[in-house]
Amino acid sequence: MPNVTNPPPPPAHARRRSSTSRIDFDGTVVWNNTPVSGLPQLEAYFHASRDKDPQPEIHLRPDRRAKYDIVAKVLAAAQRDHMKKIGFVNVAEFRD
Repeated sequence: MPNVTNPPPPPAHARRRSSTSRIDFDGTVVWNNTPVSGLPQLEAYFHASRDKDPQPEIHLRPDRRAKYDIVAKVLAAAQRDHMKKIGFVNVAEFRD
């Protein structure tokens, strides 16, 4: 009988992975603590992540002073490369 009060952790292959894309106030995009030279390099990271099983979640952390244009370009690049799970992290700092 399975133990419903203390279930075992999911198998390693079923655990969700995540990658963080940070957008600094000056427009610098950082992928997993590595500065990105431009959108083509960021798209290469997305492309490499796209076919992983399971596909990693993309945690987007824009600085509150980052320009919307840069954030929109990062989101569009993720969409072009068929990233399925994208979420904004730490958005509480946007509130005044």
